Amino acid sequence: MKIRLLILCLTVIGVFQQLHGQNIDLLSILNCGKYRGTAGSGLAVSEGISSIDFNPAGLVGTSCFTLSFAQQTRYRSYDLQNECLDHWGEYFQENDYSYHVTHLMSAVPLNKYISIGGGFAQKLNPYIKNHKRYITYSIYFDHATDGNVYAFFLSAAVRLRKTLCLGITVYEHNGTITSRIQGDDHGTLIHSWAQLESRLKGLSLRTGCQFRYHDFHAGLVFEPPYSLNLKAYKSSSEDKFFATYLPNYQRTTWKMPLVLGAGVAYSGLKDWILMFDFETRQYRKSNVQLQLFEYGRVPDWNHIEIFRTGVEYHPLENRIPFRFGYARIPQLYSSHHAMGEVLRGFIQVDEYKKPHRNIRHLLTAGTTLVFSKFKFNITIEYTTLQWRRYFQNHYLINDKYTEKSLALLVDIIYSFGNSSE
Repeated sequence: MKIRLLILCLTVIGVFQQLHGQNIDLLSILNCGKYRGTAGSGLAVSEGISSIDFNPAGLVGTSCFTLSFAQQTRYRSYDLQNECLDHWGEYFQENDYSYHVTHLMSAVPLNKYISIGGGFAQKLNPYIKNHKRYITYSIYFDHATDGNVYAFFLSAAVRLRKTLCLGITVYEHNGTITSRIQGDDHGTLIHSWAQLESRLKGLSLRTGCQFRYHDFHAGLVFEPPYSLNLKAYKSSSEDKFFATYLPNYQRTTWKMPLVLGAGVAYSGLKDWILMFDFETRQYRKSNVQLQLFEYGRVPDWNHIEIFRTGVEYHPLENRIPFRFGYARIPQLYSSHHAMGEVLRGFIQVDEYKKPHRNIRHLLTAGTTLVFSKFKFNITIEYTTLQWRRYFQNHYLINDKYTEKSLALLVDIIYSFGNSSE
């Protein structure tokens, strides 16, 4: 009887809670090789194999047959402080590691005007982990969302004139994202769970151009909107306690945004290259639910603007470069102040006030080491993200969440000739 009553409460909550789930990164990944060291800036100056999934116009700078293999190790830490002001509070902390192969690609010049390339790359990796937590008035739960969407691609670039290059990359996406939630409420509900597998497929393309005039460089990229076809595989425990968290569709489409990026760079300072990039992603509303989480689940499908800046410095005679960068990356989830009531121990939100985007801040440092025909592009990334949730009735409930990560990326390039990259 108690379980049936709780299911009824959760169903009521689903009507009132429309937005503001826990943040996962739903933005597509840029596999840009050495330009990861400049926080993804460099649309105007990218060249060679590092340009295929970044600004394909730069692929025309390939001088010989080249292979690239990249892998990434990431350490994450999560901190959640949950408190009812002046009454009680609890602090959750955990961390984990992950490893991924991020891309395998090749490039070859056909002549001094045309180059082609291909391979596969990781494009989406949404990830979140909660172990025996609760948010505001919820029960204790274990929850995790993880998965990968990779894309196979072909790319081509052409030099129209000495100062102008054009390029295009065509992708076929394929992958699975899995989300699972399980109860762990002081020994109860330990056999209650639900799981959602979202299998995604679709085609897309990315075009780019570069213009170079003396020490000034400019670059543009454009991705038309496209859709990923989604097929949902749903399962749950016999008692169906968490079944209400599952989406009501078997098949749907995830509408991906129109992407427009622009970058400028200046190389007129001795030993320095300065880079500034701007990117806008024009999202469309989707009913896609990729994670099972009791606090909203639905992303905020509004437009986002990303700013990136970076520098490349060559201080030594052997021209070993050092790269540094910063990026401000809004997410598709928001922090907010909610007002409402508690119905039988569960939140019924009546009004959201002052929602604001969660922001991921990215700091990077990188370099390139050369051994014979091998180049090792090494990048260290540090990111931090915070979201806040205030729920107000006769108490003020405050949830403070901080996510930090440290990643090491190694991109190994082998050239079958004398590479200029």
